[in-house]
Amino acid sequence: MRGASFLQSWEWGQVHVAQDKKVYRHVLLKAGRPLAAAQWIEMQLGLGRVYWLAPYGPVLACAPIDEVYTDYIHALLTQSVRSEKSSKPVFVRIEPRIELCNESIFLIARHQERLISVSAVQPADTRIIQLDQPEDVLLESMHQKTRYNIRLAEKKGVRILRDDAYIEDFIRLNHETSSRDGFVSHPDDHYRQIIGSLPKDMRDVYAAEYEGNIVSANIVVTYNKTTTYVHGASSSNYRNIMAPHLLQWRQIRDARARGDSRYDFFGIAPSTHRSEKQSAWGGITRFKNGFAGIEKNYVGTWDLPIQKLWYSLYSVARSLRHKIR
Repeated sequence: MRGASFLQSWEWGQVHVAQDKKVYRHVLLKAGRPLAAAQWIEMQLGLGRVYWLAPYGPVLACAPIDEVYTDYIHALLTQSVRSEKSSKPVFVRIEPRIELCNESIFLIARHQERLISVSAVQPADTRIIQLDQPEDVLLESMHQKTRYNIRLAEKKGVRILRDDAYIEDFIRLNHETSSRDGFVSHPDDHYRQIIGSLPKDMRDVYAAEYEGNIVSANIVVTYNKTTTYVHGASSSNYRNIMAPHLLQWRQIRDARARGDSRYDFFGIAPSTHRSEKQSAWGGITRFKNGFAGIEKNYVGTWDLPIQKLWYSLYSVARSLRHKIR
C-alpha cells in the first residue's frame, strides 16, 4: 500500500517467522478493493498471554481523512482480533505513520477507540532525504562539517564495500558499539535472519574498510522506493578517519542510483518537542542531521486493550518495572 514501511511488508514478516514468532496479516476489503491492512507480530507477555504489534501500521490504501481513517481503523481492528480464533491478545499495539502536523486525522480514532499512549517501539521521529535531486545538490545541502568528513574519509583511503559476508563484521562491531554506547541490541541471529530471510534486492550490508580492517558496517533495507538505514555499528578505533560519514554517503548515492525516492535515517531525537531520547540520542542525532533532509515526527505508539483486566495487570507490572529502574 502507498507509503507503507518495510516493517509492514510480507518479507519483513518472514524475518519474524524465521524467529519462530507468529505473524498475522489482515486486509480490509470493500467490493474486492483493499482499503486498509495490518501485519501483526505476536509478542509474549508471560503467563501464556500475548499482545499483537503492528510496527508502523496499520496502513491505508488512500490518503486518510478524519472520518475515513476512523472507520477503516475501527473495522480493521475489529476484524483482526475476531478473525484469529487461536490467539486472543491482551491488547494490540499500533504505530500509524501519521505525522504530528496531521494529527487531527488520528484524534477521532484515538478517542473513539480509547487508545492509550505508550513508549515508542519504532522511532517516532526520523530524518528523510528526498533523492530526486542531483548528487552535487544533495552534497551541498549537508552541513559543512559533514561534507568535510566525507572528503576526509575519501582522502584517508577508506573503501566502501557491499557483501552479505560482512554481516559477521557488523555483528562483531555491534557488540562493541552497544557496549560503548550503552544500548540493548537484538540477538545476533536477528541480524543474520534479516540477511537470510529478505530478498537480495531488499537488503544490503555495507562495510567501510581502512588499512585492511573493517571499521564500520551498516544494514539497509529497501522497500516501496525508500531505502532505510536500519542498523549501524562502528569501531572505537580509527574514529578520526570518519568512515561512517563516507559509508552513509555511499548508501545515499546507491539509493538514488537505483531510483529510490527517499532515504530514511530511521530514528532521531526530535527538535519539535522534548523526548527521553534527547540526551541518549544526542550524538547519533547530530550525525544524521548533518546529512540534511527533512525531519518527520509521527504520532507515536498506542495500545488498544482487548482483555481489560489483563491489560490493567500488565500496566501495573510495567509501571513497577520502571520505578525499579
